[in-house]
Amino acid sequence: DQGKDAEAERLYKQALPIMEKAWGPEDPELAKCLANLARFYHTQGKHTEAEPLYERSLAIGQKVLGPEHPDLAPRLHNLAILYRLLGRCAEAEPLYKRSLVIYEKAWGREHPDVAMAHNELAWLYATCAEAGLRDGRKAVEHATQACDLTRWTEANYLGTLGAAYAEAGKFEEAVKWETKAIELATLEYDTAAADSRLELYKAGKPYREEPEQPGQTSGEDRPGEQ
Repeated sequence: DQGKDAEAERLYKQALPIMEKAWGPEDPELAKCLANLARFYHTQGKHTEAEPLYERSLAIGQKVLGPEHPDLAPRLHNLAILYRLLGRCAEAEPLYKRSLVIYEKAWGREHPDVAMAHNELAWLYATCAEAGLRDGRKAVEHATQACDLTRWTEANYLGTLGAAYAEAGKFEEAVKWETKAIELATLEYDTAAADSRLELYKAGKPYREEPEQPGQTSGEDRPGEQ
């Protein structure tokens, strides 16, 4: 509700200068608060407000905690999502790759966060509007990893595999996996968007993700917890 959102925003903005004055501009707890406010704006489609907060939170974390600290992984991941949604895929790619390396090092290669990171890279390589960044082979590899790690039960990851095969020109496989994704869909999976992609694959066309407009939100790309 809008009233609760406005109150949450007010409290975050009220807390930030107090925390910065009390603890200094490079305190890890301040970085967490910045990341949480960024995530709040991100979910509201306020990308212009979210971006500098994500970037400052990440900069503090890298300086104070070190470049491979586990706390940085979700910040890298969320900023990468934001860049990708804005159509800045070349900026998103290295952040996704760094988050994957940190997740693997911190939690092991079979952790759910590792599967999520593989899925995000696969989606980027499969659907990015920047032709030079798309790579069907990499997309299929990362999407298959995500599906393997989740025992082929996550609709979102199966849908990504479908998009990856479409980018690789294997449209029968694309139709197969998007259809399976729709069959397994939960409330979190946008079946209307999936149906549209499925029609593209049946027509022998890959899917291309268009940059979001200001104020637009994507239910399938809600940022994760910090």
